[in-house]
Amino acid sequence: MRSLPLQCLLLLATAAGCASTTARTSRFQRELFANAEFQDVFAAAEKALARAGEVSTRDPATGLLRTTPTPIHDNGKTADILRPLNPERRFHLRRIGEIQVRAEGSDAYVLCRIVVEKNEGQALHTLNRNRGAYDQPTQTAAERDAAYSTRQNEFWTTVKRDRGMERRILRQIRQNLTPSQNNTP
Repeated sequence: MRSLPLQCLLLLATAAGCASTTARTSRFQRELFANAEFQDVFAAAEKALARAGEVSTRDPATGLLRTTPTPIHDNGKTADILRPLNPERRFHLRRIGEIQVRAEGSDAYVLCRIVVEKNEGQALHTLNRNRGAYDQPTQTAAERDAAYSTRQNEFWTTVKRDRGMERRILRQIRQNLTPSQNNTP
């Protein structure tokens, strides 16, 4: 009975922490554009994000822009638990970009995130073979890998954020919004 107030306090603190938006926006690089129109910032962001990949989602009502996954080259430095066994192993990597444009009074701000993912499908299938207590497979190949498409056998994990590209995109948005200084004599 004495711990009831403590439990209530703990529950209240937990609920208050869940309502915080800091965790959601901390996964993005954020830049404020003072006295900028939402439509102008959205158009500049779409133009800048198109350099990272093909824009597949464009929703001006919510301010969301997202690219289709774009394949990128594995330079051999991607972290992998199986890399010591096969140093020449390369991965299928892809980059996905997301921008959220939000209006706040007369200002607009941009949240930008570029994520690099790797396909763990092959490693997952290799390590996930269930052979039971015997050395013989417990399932047929059709039962084990039964998918309607190869895409269903893909398993993508996030490797890192491409913070350099995020900064370049935010810089490009700012350049798209500022008037050209080249026309002045």
